[in-house]
Amino acid sequence: FGTCTVFDLVGLWDGVARLRELEIHYAQRRFLLNLNDSGFLSWQADRFERFCTGAPPSLLHTALKSFLDRIRGLAVSLPDASTGRRILETARSVAPAILKPRPSVAIMGGGLFGACCALELAADFDVTIFERHPGILTEATFNNQWRHHSGFHYPRSFETVKEIQQTKEEFRAVFGQEIIRDIPSYYCTAAFARETTRDRYLQACRANGLDFEITSPPDRVLDPSRVNLCLRTDEGVFDFHLLHQILLSRLSSHPAIDLRLSTSVSDVRLDQSLAKVLTFQSVHQSSSQSFDFVINATYTNKNLLATWLGLPVEPIRFDLCEMLVLQLDLDPIAVTVLDGPFTSLVGTGNRGEFLLSHIHESILKSSTPPDGLPPVWGPFSSNREGLLRECQRYLPILSSARVRDSRFATRAVRANSEDYDGRPTVIRPLGFGCWSILGGKIVTSVSTARSIAHTMKMY
Repeated sequence: FGTCTVFDLVGLWDGVARLRELEIHYAQRRFLLNLNDSGFLSWQADRFERFCTGAPPSLLHTALKSFLDRIRGLAVSLPDASTGRRILETARSVAPAILKPRPSVAIMGGGLFGACCALELAADFDVTIFERHPGILTEATFNNQWRHHSGFHYPRSFETVKEIQQTKEEFRAVFGQEIIRDIPSYYCTAAFARETTRDRYLQACRANGLDFEITSPPDRVLDPSRVNLCLRTDEGVFDFHLLHQILLSRLSSHPAIDLRLSTSVSDVRLDQSLAKVLTFQSVHQSSSQSFDFVINATYTNKNLLATWLGLPVEPIRFDLCEMLVLQLDLDPIAVTVLDGPFTSLVGTGNRGEFLLSHIHESILKSSTPPDGLPPVWGPFSSNREGLLRECQRYLPILSSARVRDSRFATRAVRANSEDYDGRPTVIRPLGFGCWSILGGKIVTSVSTARSIAHTMKMY
Protein backbone atom coordinates (compact mmCIF):
# COMPACT_ATOMS: atom_id res chain seq x y z
CA PHE A 1 0.00 0.00 0.00
CA GLY A 2 2.96 2.33 0.33
CA THR A 3 5.33 3.44 3.05
CA CYS A 4 4.47 4.56 6.56
CA THR A 5 6.52 6.93 8.69
CA VAL A 6 5.68 7.49 12.38
CA PHE A 7 6.79 10.50 14.40
CA ASP A 8 6.34 10.73 18.18
CA LEU A 9 7.82 14.04 19.29
CA VAL A 10 7.18 15.23 22.84
CA GLY A 11 7.92 18.88 23.71
CA LEU A 12 8.49 20.32 27.17
CA TRP A 13 6.24 22.91 28.76
CA ASP A 14 8.45 25.74 27.53
CA GLY A 15 6.27 26.95 24.72
CA VAL A 16 7.04 24.04 22.41
CA ALA A 17 3.89 22.11 21.54
CA ARG A 18 3.84 18.32 21.84
CA LEU A 19 3.66 16.61 18.46
CA ARG A 20 2.18 13.15 17.92
CA GLU A 21 1.74 12.56 14.23
CA LEU A 22 1.36 9.62 11.90
CA GLU A 23 2.24 10.21 8.25
CA ILE A 24 1.18 7.66 5.63
CA HIS A 25 2.23 7.74 1.98
CA TYR A 26 0.44 5.94 -0.83
CA ALA A 27 1.13 6.06 -4.55
CA GLN A 28 -1.53 8.69 -5.24
CA ARG A 29 -2.36 10.03 -1.79
CA ARG A 30 -0.78 11.15 1.48
CA PHE A 31 -2.27 11.46 4.98
CA LEU A 32 -1.02 13.30 8.06
CA LEU A 33 -2.83 12.28 11.25
CA ASN A 34 -2.63 14.42 14.40
CA LEU A 35 -3.10 12.11 17.38
CA ASN A 36 -3.50 15.04 19.77
CA ASP A 37 -6.79 16.32 18.33
CA SER A 38 -7.81 13.31 16.18
CA GLY A 39 -7.80 15.44 13.06
CA PHE A 40 -6.11 14.55 9.81
CA LEU A 41 -4.99 16.15 6.56
CA SER A 42 -5.31 14.56 3.13
CA TRP A 43 -3.38 15.41 -0.04
CA GLN A 44 -4.37 13.98 -3.42
CA ALA A 45 -2.78 15.51 -6.51
CA ASP A 46 -3.57 19.23 -6.11
CA ARG A 47 -6.44 18.68 -3.69
CA PHE A 48 -6.07 19.34 0.05
CA GLU A 49 -8.67 18.58 2.73
CA ARG A 50 -8.79 18.73 6.51
CA PHE A 51 -11.05 16.46 8.55
CA CYS A 52 -11.93 16.56 12.24
CA THR A 53 -13.31 13.43 13.90
CA GLY A 54 -14.75 15.31 16.85
CA ALA A 55 -12.42 13.99 19.54
CA PRO A 56 -13.22 15.07 23.12
CA PRO A 57 -11.11 17.89 24.59
CA SER A 58 -8.15 17.14 26.83
CA LEU A 59 -8.59 16.81 30.60
CA LEU A 60 -6.74 20.10 31.13
CA HIS A 61 -9.04 21.85 28.64
CA THR A 62 -12.10 20.43 30.42
CA ALA A 63 -10.81 21.48 33.85
CA LEU A 64 -10.01 25.04 32.75
CA LYS A 65 -13.36 25.40 30.96
CA SER A 66 -15.22 24.19 34.08
CA PHE A 67 -13.30 26.72 36.19
CA LEU A 68 -14.17 29.59 33.83
CA ASP A 69 -17.82 28.51 33.67
CA ARG A 70 -17.96 28.45 37.48
CA ILE A 71 -16.62 31.98 37.94
CA ARG A 72 -19.00 33.18 35.22
CA GLY A 73 -21.88 31.85 37.29
CA LEU A 74 -22.81 29.05 34.89
CA ALA A 75 -24.05 25.68 36.11
CA VAL A 76 -21.17 23.18 36.30
CA SER A 77 -21.51 19.51 37.18
CA LEU A 78 -18.25 18.31 38.79
CA PRO A 79 -17.45 15.18 40.81
CA ASP A 80 -16.46 15.82 44.40
CA ALA A 81 -13.61 14.20 46.33
CA SER A 82 -15.84 11.50 47.82
CA THR A 83 -16.92 10.41 44.33
CA GLY A 84 -13.30 10.15 43.19
CA ARG A 85 -12.36 8.19 46.30
CA ARG A 86 -15.28 5.81 45.80
CA ILE A 87 -14.29 5.15 42.17
CA LEU A 88 -10.67 4.52 43.19
CA GLU A 89 -11.66 2.18 46.01
CA THR A 90 -13.91 0.21 43.67
CA ALA A 91 -11.15 -0.14 41.09
CA ARG A 92 -8.60 -1.27 43.70
CA SER A 93 -10.92 -3.79 45.31
CA VAL A 94 -11.84 -5.84 42.28
CA ALA A 95 -10.15 -9.04 41.21
CA PRO A 96 -8.92 -9.59 37.63
CA ALA A 97 -11.78 -10.63 35.38
CA ILE A 98 -11.69 -14.09 33.76
CA LEU A 99 -11.98 -13.88 30.00
CA LYS A 100 -14.93 -15.89 28.70
CA PRO A 101 -15.31 -17.36 25.20
CA ARG A 102 -18.62 -15.47 24.86
CA PRO A 103 -18.97 -12.63 27.39
CA SER A 104 -22.46 -11.53 28.43
CA VAL A 105 -23.95 -8.11 27.73
CA ALA A 106 -27.00 -6.48 29.26
CA ILE A 107 -28.68 -3.75 27.21
CA MET A 108 -31.11 -1.45 29.00
CA GLY A 109 -33.71 -0.20 26.51
CA GLY A 110 -35.34 -1.77 23.48
CA GLY A 111 -35.36 1.29 21.24
CA LEU A 112 -33.53 1.48 17.93
CA PHE A 113 -30.13 2.18 19.54
CA GLY A 114 -30.47 -0.73 21.95
CA ALA A 115 -31.71 -3.06 19.21
CA CYS A 116 -28.84 -2.14 16.86
CA CYS A 117 -26.30 -2.70 19.65
CA ALA A 118 -27.78 -6.15 20.30
CA LEU A 119 -27.62 -7.16 16.64
CA GLU A 120 -24.04 -5.93 16.24
CA LEU A 121 -22.83 -7.66 19.42
CA ALA A 122 -24.64 -10.97 19.00
CA ALA A 123 -21.91 -12.48 16.81
CA ASP A 124 -19.42 -12.42 19.71
CA PHE A 125 -21.48 -11.92 22.88
CA ASP A 126 -24.54 -13.34 24.61
CA VAL A 127 -26.94 -10.40 24.71
CA THR A 128 -29.94 -9.73 26.95
CA ILE A 129 -32.21 -6.76 26.24
CA PHE A 130 -34.29 -5.37 29.10
CA GLU A 131 -37.27 -3.35 27.84
CA ARG A 132 -39.78 -2.04 30.39
CA HIS A 133 -42.64 -1.78 27.86
CA PRO A 134 -44.52 -4.73 26.29
CA GLY A 135 -42.93 -3.98 22.90
CA ILE A 136 -39.82 -2.50 21.30
CA LEU A 137 -39.43 0.97 19.72
CA THR A 138 -42.14 2.48 21.91
CA GLU A 139 -40.52 5.71 23.12
CA ALA A 140 -38.00 7.97 21.31
CA THR A 141 -37.96 5.88 18.12
CA PHE A 142 -41.75 6.11 17.81
CA ASN A 143 -42.26 9.65 19.08
CA ASN A 144 -40.54 11.60 16.32
CA GLN A 145 -41.23 12.51 12.71
CA TRP A 146 -39.54 9.39 11.21
CA ARG A 147 -37.34 11.53 8.97
CA HIS A 148 -34.30 9.98 7.26
CA HIS A 149 -31.99 12.96 7.72
CA SER A 150 -29.43 14.26 5.26
CA GLY A 151 -28.44 17.34 7.28
CA PHE A 152 -30.86 20.05 6.11
CA HIS A 153 -32.45 20.24 9.56
CA TYR A 154 -29.32 21.65 11.26
CA PRO A 155 -27.90 24.65 9.35
CA ARG A 156 -26.43 26.07 12.57
CA SER A 157 -24.77 22.85 13.76
CA PHE A 158 -22.10 21.65 11.35
CA GLU A 159 -21.13 18.98 13.91
CA THR A 160 -24.57 17.37 13.62
CA VAL A 161 -24.59 17.66 9.81
CA LYS A 162 -21.19 15.98 9.54
CA GLU A 163 -22.26 13.20 11.89
CA ILE A 164 -25.36 12.56 9.79
CA GLN A 165 -23.32 12.51 6.58
CA GLN A 166 -20.78 10.09 8.05
CA THR A 167 -23.39 7.66 9.37
CA LYS A 168 -26.41 7.67 7.05
CA GLU A 169 -24.87 5.26 4.52
CA GLU A 170 -24.30 2.66 7.24
CA PHE A 171 -27.90 3.08 8.33
CA ARG A 172 -29.09 2.81 4.73
CA ALA A 173 -27.02 -0.35 4.18
CA VAL A 174 -28.78 -2.07 7.08
CA PHE A 175 -32.27 -0.53 6.87
CA GLY A 176 -32.48 0.58 3.24
CA GLN A 177 -35.66 -1.35 2.55
CA GLU A 178 -37.41 0.53 5.37
CA ILE A 179 -36.68 3.98 3.87
CA ILE A 180 -39.41 5.56 1.71
CA ARG A 181 -37.55 7.56 -0.92
CA ASP A 182 -40.36 8.83 -3.15
CA ILE A 183 -41.87 11.32 -0.67
CA PRO A 184 -40.95 14.85 -1.85
CA SER A 185 -39.10 16.70 0.93
CA TYR A 186 -38.88 20.50 1.01
CA TYR A 187 -36.99 22.93 3.24
CA CYS A 188 -37.84 26.63 3.16
CA THR A 189 -36.63 29.81 4.82
CA ALA A 190 -39.17 32.27 6.19
CA ALA A 191 -39.39 35.61 4.41
CA PHE A 192 -38.92 37.42 7.73
CA ALA A 193 -36.26 35.08 9.17
CA ARG A 194 -33.76 36.60 11.59
CA GLU A 195 -31.34 33.77 12.37
CA THR A 196 -31.53 31.40 9.39
CA THR A 197 -31.94 33.74 6.44
CA ARG A 198 -32.11 32.71 2.80
CA ASP A 199 -28.45 33.46 2.11
CA ARG A 200 -27.17 31.89 5.32
CA TYR A 201 -29.13 28.71 4.70
CA LEU A 202 -27.90 28.38 1.13
CA GLN A 203 -24.32 28.94 2.28
CA ALA A 204 -24.68 26.26 4.97
CA CYS A 205 -26.19 23.73 2.57
CA ARG A 206 -23.52 24.33 -0.06
CA ALA A 207 -20.68 24.32 2.47
CA ASN A 208 -21.80 20.89 3.65
CA GLY A 209 -22.23 19.53 0.15
CA LEU A 210 -25.94 18.77 0.59
CA ASP A 211 -27.98 17.52 -2.38
CA PHE A 212 -30.83 19.90 -3.32
CA GLU A 213 -32.42 21.98 -6.04
CA ILE A 214 -34.07 25.38 -5.71
CA THR A 215 -37.73 25.15 -6.67
CA SER A 216 -41.13 26.73 -6.16
CA PRO A 217 -43.11 26.02 -2.98
CA PRO A 218 -45.55 23.12 -3.36
CA ASP A 219 -49.03 24.26 -4.35
CA ARG A 220 -51.77 24.43 -1.70
CA VAL A 221 -49.33 23.48 1.05
CA LEU A 222 -47.15 26.55 1.61
CA ASP A 223 -48.01 30.24 1.58
CA PRO A 224 -45.51 31.52 -1.04
CA SER A 225 -45.63 35.06 0.38
CA ARG A 226 -44.17 33.88 3.68
CA VAL A 227 -41.09 32.09 2.33
CA ASN A 228 -38.25 33.39 0.15
CA LEU A 229 -36.43 30.13 -0.56
CA CYS A 230 -37.66 26.59 -1.21
CA LEU A 231 -35.31 23.63 -1.65
CA ARG A 232 -36.32 20.17 -2.79
CA THR A 233 -33.99 17.80 -0.95
CA ASP A 234 -32.92 14.16 -1.06
CA GLU A 235 -34.29 13.31 2.39
CA GLY A 236 -36.69 10.41 2.86
CA VAL A 237 -38.89 8.98 5.59
CA PHE A 238 -38.41 5.62 7.21
CA ASP A 239 -41.36 3.25 7.42
CA PHE A 240 -41.69 2.87 11.18
CA HIS A 241 -44.07 -0.10 11.08
CA LEU A 242 -41.89 -2.06 8.64
CA LEU A 243 -38.80 -1.19 10.71
CA HIS A 244 -40.55 -2.43 13.85
CA GLN A 245 -41.61 -5.66 12.19
CA ILE A 246 -38.17 -6.48 10.79
CA LEU A 247 -36.28 -5.56 13.96
CA LEU A 248 -38.58 -7.61 16.18
CA SER A 249 -38.16 -10.59 13.87
CA ARG A 250 -34.36 -10.29 13.89
CA LEU A 251 -34.14 -9.90 17.66
CA SER A 252 -36.61 -12.68 18.47
CA SER A 253 -35.04 -15.21 16.10
CA HIS A 254 -31.38 -14.67 16.96
CA PRO A 255 -30.09 -17.49 19.20
CA ALA A 256 -27.66 -15.18 21.06
CA ILE A 257 -30.26 -12.51 21.93
CA ASP A 258 -32.65 -12.80 24.87
CA LEU A 259 -35.36 -10.15 24.49
CA ARG A 260 -37.11 -9.57 27.82
CA LEU A 261 -40.16 -7.36 27.41
CA SER A 262 -42.13 -5.82 30.30
CA THR A 263 -38.97 -6.05 32.38
CA SER A 264 -37.52 -3.03 34.21
CA VAL A 265 -33.99 -2.78 35.59
CA SER A 266 -34.09 -1.28 39.08
CA ASP A 267 -30.41 -1.40 40.09
CA VAL A 268 -26.91 -2.18 38.88
CA ARG A 269 -23.94 -2.84 41.19
CA LEU A 270 -20.39 -4.11 40.82
CA ASP A 271 -19.18 -7.21 42.63
CA GLN A 272 -15.55 -7.93 43.52
CA SER A 273 -14.87 -9.66 40.20
CA LEU A 274 -16.04 -6.54 38.32
CA ALA A 275 -19.19 -8.31 37.15
CA LYS A 276 -22.26 -6.12 36.83
CA VAL A 277 -25.15 -7.45 38.92
CA LEU A 278 -28.51 -6.28 37.57
CA THR A 279 -31.67 -6.36 39.63
CA PHE A 280 -34.79 -6.35 37.47
CA GLN A 281 -38.53 -6.70 37.84
CA SER A 282 -40.66 -8.64 35.38
CA VAL A 283 -44.42 -9.07 35.42
CA HIS A 284 -44.30 -11.88 37.95
CA GLN A 285 -41.08 -11.61 39.97
CA SER A 286 -37.92 -9.72 40.92
CA SER A 287 -34.58 -11.31 40.01
CA SER A 288 -30.84 -10.64 39.75
CA GLN A 289 -28.28 -11.67 37.15
CA SER A 290 -24.58 -10.96 36.53
CA PHE A 291 -23.18 -9.64 33.25
CA ASP A 292 -19.73 -8.79 31.93
CA PHE A 293 -20.86 -5.60 30.19
CA VAL A 294 -23.79 -3.16 30.44
CA ILE A 295 -25.06 -0.68 27.85
CA ASN A 296 -27.62 1.92 28.89
CA ALA A 297 -29.62 2.81 25.76
CA THR A 298 -32.67 4.24 27.55
CA TYR A 299 -32.33 7.79 26.12
CA THR A 300 -34.09 9.90 28.78
CA ASN A 301 -32.57 7.76 31.56
CA LYS A 302 -29.04 8.21 30.22
CA ASN A 303 -27.75 9.13 33.70
CA LEU A 304 -29.45 6.25 35.51
CA LEU A 305 -26.56 3.79 35.19
CA ALA A 306 -24.04 6.40 36.33
CA THR A 307 -26.26 7.16 39.34
CA TRP A 308 -26.40 3.50 40.37
CA LEU A 309 -22.64 3.15 40.04
CA GLY A 310 -22.03 6.29 42.09
CA LEU A 311 -20.48 8.18 39.16
CA PRO A 312 -20.97 11.86 38.21
CA VAL A 313 -24.02 12.62 36.07
CA GLU A 314 -24.09 14.83 32.98
CA PRO A 315 -26.46 17.82 32.93
CA ILE A 316 -29.45 17.06 30.71
CA ARG A 317 -32.31 19.34 29.70
CA PHE A 318 -35.65 17.57 29.39
CA ASP A 319 -38.49 18.92 27.26
CA LEU A 320 -42.04 17.62 27.39
CA CYS A 321 -43.09 17.76 23.74
CA GLU A 322 -46.36 17.38 21.88
CA MET A 323 -46.61 16.26 18.26
CA LEU A 324 -49.88 16.10 16.36
CA VAL A 325 -51.05 13.23 14.18
CA LEU A 326 -53.13 14.77 11.40
CA GLN A 327 -55.47 13.58 8.68
CA LEU A 328 -55.15 15.61 5.48
CA ASP A 329 -56.46 15.17 1.95
CA LEU A 330 -52.92 15.25 0.58
CA ASP A 331 -50.37 12.88 -0.88
CA PRO A 332 -47.33 12.16 1.34
CA ILE A 333 -44.99 15.14 1.52
CA ALA A 334 -42.47 16.62 3.98
CA VAL A 335 -42.22 20.40 4.47
CA THR A 336 -40.09 22.30 6.99
CA VAL A 337 -39.97 26.09 7.35
CA LEU A 338 -36.81 27.29 9.09
CA ASP A 339 -37.12 30.29 11.35
CA GLY A 340 -40.84 30.10 10.78
CA PRO A 341 -40.11 29.54 13.57
CA PHE A 342 -39.24 25.95 12.62
CA THR A 343 -42.54 24.49 11.50
CA SER A 344 -42.42 20.90 10.26
CA LEU A 345 -45.04 18.71 8.56
CA VAL A 346 -43.97 15.18 7.60
CA GLY A 347 -45.99 12.45 5.91
CA THR A 348 -45.69 8.97 7.36
CA GLY A 349 -45.94 7.23 4.00
CA ASN A 350 -49.64 6.47 4.42
CA ARG A 351 -51.77 8.74 2.28
CA GLY A 352 -53.44 11.42 4.35
CA GLU A 353 -51.44 10.76 7.56
CA PHE A 354 -49.03 13.46 8.74
CA LEU A 355 -46.99 14.40 11.81
CA LEU A 356 -46.81 18.09 12.82
CA SER A 357 -44.42 19.86 15.18
CA HIS A 358 -43.31 23.41 16.01
CA ILE A 359 -40.11 24.48 17.71
CA HIS A 360 -41.90 26.49 20.42
CA GLU A 361 -45.55 25.44 20.46
CA SER A 362 -44.63 21.74 20.75
CA ILE A 363 -42.75 22.26 24.03
CA LEU A 364 -45.16 22.11 26.96
CA LYS A 365 -42.63 22.03 29.81
CA SER A 366 -38.86 22.11 30.23
CA SER A 367 -36.54 21.25 33.12
CA THR A 368 -32.85 20.61 33.90
CA PRO A 369 -32.93 18.59 37.16
CA PRO A 370 -29.73 18.53 39.25
CA ASP A 371 -29.80 14.72 39.44
CA GLY A 372 -29.76 14.40 35.64
CA LEU A 373 -32.84 12.17 35.64
CA PRO A 374 -36.13 12.85 33.83
CA PRO A 375 -38.64 14.79 35.95
CA VAL A 376 -42.13 13.71 36.88
CA TRP A 377 -44.05 16.27 34.87
CA GLY A 378 -47.32 16.21 36.76
CA PRO A 379 -50.54 17.55 35.20
CA PHE A 380 -50.28 19.26 31.82
CA SER A 381 -52.61 20.35 29.02
CA SER A 382 -52.43 19.86 25.30
CA ASN A 383 -51.50 22.81 23.09
CA ARG A 384 -53.24 21.56 19.95
CA GLU A 385 -54.88 24.88 19.13
CA GLY A 386 -51.70 26.93 19.54
CA LEU A 387 -49.62 24.43 17.58
CA LEU A 388 -52.07 24.34 14.68
CA ARG A 389 -52.53 28.11 14.68
CA GLU A 390 -48.84 28.95 14.49
CA CYS A 391 -48.05 26.29 11.90
CA GLN A 392 -51.01 27.35 9.74
CA ARG A 393 -49.40 30.78 9.27
CA TYR A 394 -46.98 29.10 6.87
CA LEU A 395 -48.94 25.98 5.92
CA PRO A 396 -52.49 27.05 4.94
CA ILE A 397 -53.28 23.44 4.00
CA LEU A 398 -53.65 22.84 7.75
CA SER A 399 -56.99 24.70 7.76
CA SER A 400 -58.57 21.48 6.47
CA ALA A 401 -56.64 19.16 8.80
CA ARG A 402 -58.32 16.85 11.28
CA VAL A 403 -56.36 16.12 14.46
CA ARG A 404 -56.42 12.38 15.07
CA ASP A 405 -54.15 12.27 18.09
CA SER A 406 -51.50 13.99 20.19
CA ARG A 407 -48.25 12.19 20.98
CA PHE A 408 -46.49 13.30 24.14
CA ALA A 409 -42.85 12.44 24.74
CA THR A 410 -39.86 13.63 26.74
CA ARG A 411 -36.89 14.85 24.73
CA ALA A 412 -33.39 14.83 26.25
CA VAL A 413 -30.59 17.13 25.08
CA ARG A 414 -27.27 18.16 26.58
CA ALA A 415 -27.76 21.11 28.91
CA ASN A 416 -25.46 24.15 28.83
CA SER A 417 -24.21 23.16 25.38
CA GLU A 418 -22.59 25.94 23.36
CA ASP A 419 -24.13 24.32 20.26
CA TYR A 420 -27.79 24.91 21.11
CA ASP A 421 -29.03 23.51 17.81
CA GLY A 422 -26.78 20.45 17.84
CA ARG A 423 -28.19 16.97 18.29
CA PRO A 424 -25.08 14.75 18.23
CA THR A 425 -25.19 11.19 19.48
CA VAL A 426 -23.10 10.93 22.65
CA ILE A 427 -21.46 7.68 23.80
CA ARG A 428 -20.24 7.97 27.38
CA PRO A 429 -17.82 5.30 28.67
CA LEU A 430 -18.48 4.89 32.40
CA GLY A 431 -15.60 2.49 33.01
CA PHE A 432 -15.87 -1.04 34.44
CA GLY A 433 -17.31 -2.29 31.13
CA CYS A 434 -20.31 0.09 31.14
CA TRP A 435 -21.52 2.63 28.57
CA SER A 436 -24.41 5.09 28.24
CA ILE A 437 -25.84 6.41 24.98
CA LEU A 438 -27.70 9.66 24.36
CA GLY A 439 -29.07 9.15 20.86
CA GLY A 440 -29.09 12.30 18.74
CA LYS A 441 -30.58 11.19 15.42
CA ILE A 442 -31.95 7.79 14.45
CA VAL A 443 -29.69 7.70 11.39
CA THR A 444 -26.65 7.36 13.71
CA SER A 445 -27.91 4.19 15.43
CA VAL A 446 -26.02 1.66 13.29
CA SER A 447 -22.66 3.46 13.44
CA THR A 448 -23.08 3.97 17.20
CA ALA A 449 -23.69 0.25 17.70
CA ARG A 450 -20.66 -0.65 15.60
CA SER A 451 -18.47 1.79 17.52
CA ILE A 452 -19.45 0.25 20.86
CA ALA A 453 -19.09 -3.29 19.48
CA HIS A 454 -15.57 -2.52 18.25
CA THR A 455 -14.62 -1.10 21.66
CA MET A 456 -16.03 -4.13 23.51
CA LYS A 457 -14.20 -6.61 21.29
CA MET A 458 -10.94 -4.87 22.16
CA TYR A 459 -11.79 -4.65 25.88
